[in-house]
Amino acid sequence: VSKFVPYPGSALFRQLLDDGKIQPRDSFFLADINYYTTKAPSYCDAISPKRLYRTMICMFLNFYFISFVLRPWRVVGTLWSLVTKGVEETRYAKWLVDRFLTRRRWHRLEKQQGV
Repeated sequence: VSKFVPYPGSALFRQLLDDGKIQPRDSFFLADINYYTTKAPSYCDAISPKRLYRTMICMFLNFYFISFVLRPWRVVGTLWSLVTKGVEETRYAKWLVDRFLTRRRWHRLEKQQGV
């Protein structure tokens, strides 16, 4: 589950640029990197950024809930490796690091740069 990100140089990026839906500046690129926020843009007129965020979170939670129910020791082992060795073996381990470490660094940088 992921949101659409218009990559610079692509046809869709140029189309959104021509339509005035994106402005190529630092805040645009930081917003696209930061998927897990209600402030991340939605380029679909039918889906608001808030709804897109809620849908993504519901799908992630559903997927990981089923994974945990079917293989609880795998989840525990993955989290143990993350905490003890700093190894991100799965996407949810990466998500945890992004959510609780990387995003905080980005927000500090944004505040320092006044973005």
